[in-house]
Amino acid sequence: MTERIKKHWDITLASAIGLILAIVGIVGIMTFPTNPVFSDVATDVVITATVSPWMTFTSNQTAITLSPALVDTGGITHVGSTTEIILTVGTNHVGYNIDIVSATTGLGYGTNASKIQLSTATGTIVAGIMGYGVQASSSNMTIATPYNWATGTDDVGRITAVSADFAGENATGTGRIAYMRVLAACGSFQIAGSYVDKITLTAIPVAP
Repeated sequence: MTERIKKHWDITLASAIGLILAIVGIVGIMTFPTNPVFSDVATDVVITATVSPWMTFTSNQTAITLSPALVDTGGITHVGSTTEIILTVGTNHVGYNIDIVSATTGLGYGTNASKIQLSTATGTIVAGIMGYGVQASSSNMTIATPYNWATGTDDVGRITAVSADFAGENATGTGRIAYMRVLAACGSFQIAGSYVDKITLTAIPVAP
């Protein structure tokens, strides 16, 4: 009887050990999922936009006669003047300069060598005395020193065939306005005729 119980126990123990080994084997074979490891991945997108440069420069008058006549039909001398010439600038450049130049360095008549002009860099136009020049004023651009005179006076700066600084500003903007007048005078014995000059004003953008 004792041997039968012992034998039965041995069989049971062997079965239990076999079951345990089987479970351990199965566990060893099985793989369990783990949390995956990721690294950051970046990509760049470059955005480009174009802002084209632009500039406008206009004058409200392109041809004008000084008034009154420098010498009238009675031989009386006068200071002749234009009305206010309005120069308007607009640009998206960082700034601009305006240059001024005279085609003939004075008012000339045909082949007449006696031009009407100012003998000094600046001066006051007086009836009966030879003189010709430009004045200008502005509230939103800087007028160069020779021409920076109130347009209600007779003070002017001389213009020549050599290009000179007239005005400018270090800023973008639109509706930048300068008011310019041209004045002249001469003696009563100035040779009769229609005296002409062409003034060229050039707006030059300032590079960034």
